[in-house]
Amino acid sequence: MLGVNLYDVLERVLRRLLVPMFMIFIGQLDAREEKLFAVDVKVEDQTISVEQAATRTSLLEVISRLTGLESVPRTAEIKKALDQAESFVSEYMYTKVPNFESEISVASKPLSVLRIVFQPDQIESLLRVAKLPRWPSPRDTCIVWALLENGGTRESITYGETFRLAELLASTSLARGLPLIFPAMDLEDQLTVNQSLIWGRFGKELLQASERYNANCLLIGRLVAHEGGTVPSFSGDWTIMLRNSLAYQREAFWIEEEVKIAKETIDSAIDLMTESSVIYAGESYVYRVRVSFVEDFGDYLAVNEYLSKSPYVEDFSIDGYEGGFLNISIKSMVGGERLLELFEREGKLANDDTAWRTSSDPEYFTFRWRKDV
Repeated sequence: MLGVNLYDVLERVLRRLLVPMFMIFIGQLDAREEKLFAVDVKVEDQTISVEQAATRTSLLEVISRLTGLESVPRTAEIKKALDQAESFVSEYMYTKVPNFESEISVASKPLSVLRIVFQPDQIESLLRVAKLPRWPSPRDTCIVWALLENGGTRESITYGETFRLAELLASTSLARGLPLIFPAMDLEDQLTVNQSLIWGRFGKELLQASERYNANCLLIGRLVAHEGGTVPSFSGDWTIMLRNSLAYQREAFWIEEEVKIAKETIDSAIDLMTESSVIYAGESYVYRVRVSFVEDFGDYLAVNEYLSKSPYVEDFSIDGYEGGFLNISIKSMVGGERLLELFEREGKLANDDTAWRTSSDPEYFTFRWRKDV
């Protein structure tokens, strides 16, 4: 057997491939992130003026999704961007659909749905220039466990229920960039969740039932319909719970219309979620990182892909592979201690400073790559 050191061979291979492979992975977006940059708008015609107005409105919606802000501040940078909103667009696409909301939908004038897709790089650059916060992706999914009482009977708030509250919640959450789902209420759900659990707001049991959906945020609703007025109104409350936090929020309301209820509920959920996850604009820092247990080319590619998709990393460069460590410079607006905390929480990069850090290289943060996570 030849006395060949695996790390020496790996180091020589990686040095030759660092630059081209780095360029392949920079700029990749998670599929869920891509959806944040596309907006569907119903328009009555395809004139330039309508398209321009839709583009400006959609640009504000995308900025709201990415920042977590309910209202986008009209700073000088944002005003300038709105004046040239078309320059941020990568694609326009029209689709004809009937106006099903009309009572004479078959004979009604068809509407066009205009899909506007914005360029991620330009939008991200705008957020940095405007010094707006960033709500990272992927985000926790919220699941709705809610009941609507009407005339003494209760039904689940899901697609197809009487007052279309589910559709309103879904469209509102989409506009704000919040992943929202409704339980299937199939046999498995019916065996573990009954109306008493929801009406009693038994959070522990509902969190367990939500595990099959990979949902870490719960919207627990109890609504009562009132149909005596000109339009239906509702009273009740929402409880918002996060799986990985002790924080929760309760919103009560009395005689409100469904549109306002949906908006205030989703706004409250996002406010609670962004308290601990939003990254506020500020000075960028460059951290030098060493990663151990990068043992083959597949590990190297996996590290590149992980960092290129990380919402906490603005940019990074591979500085080399030496002595069993992949050396990386990471640029981020996140402070050092919090960046360590975020990496630890995700689990792929485990803090290994206790084992590896020495007085000869105090400028490095040392991590252990975990391929099993």
